Formats: sequence, C-alpha cells, structure tokens
Amino acid sequence: MAEAKVTVGETDVAGVVLTQRGYVMTVHAVIPTEAELVAATGVAKLALAAGANRFCVAKKHYRLIPHGCYKCMFDELAITAEHPAVELVPSLYRLEGEIVVNEQSESVGTCYESEAQIVVVAKLNGVVIQEVPAVKRGPHFFYSMVRAARRREA
Repeated sequence: MAEAKVTVGETDVAGVVLTQRGYVMTVHAVIPTEAELVAATGVAKLALAAGANRFCVAKKHYRLIPHGCYKCMFDELAITAEHPAVELVPSLYRLEGEIVVNEQSESVGTCYESEAQIVVVAKLNGVVIQEVPAVKRGPHFFYSMVRAARRREA
C-alpha cells in the first residue's frame, strides 16, 4: 500500500484510490444477550444490549453464535459485508429455577409418600400456558421449562 501526500487546492485531485477496510455490522437483540463473533482468525465475546448493536468490523465473513436463556431458529447466523445486519429472534425460551422450602413448613404442595409435590405454573395474560413438576432435592425444588416463542405479526 503506497501513501501519497495530497494538497487540496482549486483543482480536482487525480490518482487517489480509496480502499474500504471494513463495514458496520448490526445485530438486533430482543433482550440483552451474550454471543460469540467467530472469524477465521479468532473469537470475540460480545455482550449485546437489547435493541441495535453496531460494530465496525474488517473481515468479510463472520458467524454469530448467541448464548442466552432463549434459542433462536438458527444456532448461528452468518454476517457478511453483503448482509451486515442480523436479528436475534427467539424461537424457544428456557426458564429454570429453584424453590427453597423451610423444612418446618407443612403447607408445601400435596404430600405423597411423605414427599412434597410442587407444580410450577406459567401464565401468559392470566392463562395457564405450561405446568411442570418441581423435583425435590433436600430442601430445594428444581424445575425447568421450555416455551416456544410467539410468532410476531407481520
């Protein structure tokens, strides 16, 4: 790459070649999400905020791999100079939790064979959309839910 001094005057300057060295990549996230941006030369960890996230990048091709409490339709998304914007659209949400119960409490769920049974209920606008049992381990109850995301209206 050659460098040349250019004096700006009253006439046009000839022989100057401008070379683009990168582009702006945009990642739209519904909620804050961690992700990896993978290029042939390495991996960068990203902390994406909800909304538009813009980054100046130099490589022609990247793979974006989101890591969060939801799953996208694709496990990874391609970002290129020709297609520099992607949107992380959740297709599944994962919810996990732990309920700690005081050992002295007798009003926890329904007892079967002296084991308390708890059912975790998820509601959307007051309507039950999913129920899962919580598994007891000591004074803790653990549960896990996976919920398909609602499709957005066009």
